[in-house]
Amino acid sequence: MQNINTLVKKTTIYTDSQRTLDSINNTRIHTSLIDNIRLQAWMLEQSEWKFRFCWFKAHVDTQGNELADRLAKEAATNADIAICYNKIPKSVVQREVEIRSVEKWQSVWNRTTKPPKNTSRQLPEE
Repeated sequence: MQNINTLVKKTTIYTDSQRTLDSINNTRIHTSLIDNIRLQAWMLEQSEWKFRFCWFKAHVDTQGNELADRLAKEAATNADIAICYNKIPKSVVQREVEIRSVEKWQSVWNRTTKPPKNTSRQLPEE
């Protein structure tokens, strides 16, 4: 006799962000958001869910995507909605530090009448 109570737990998660899919699959990338997605995926697997991520092209009138984009934009600009994600990626902070370091170095360089004897002390480390 077949068990009629068996529920197939299977779904597809669609995104128009190829970068997100690449980041999820790249185990060297550890941002808060990507790690959270991986954790949620692992929890689904532990609950015996079968799922896959699927990419589709954005802005080609895919049913549901235009609505999702509109709702995301509304949520991002609505001051009445509580912030649920406010973490800055490490790469953004690193880039900002790099830009400011170069600007500071350039400012010091511009104020000097002759180049410093040891330029390596003035350059930011890579």
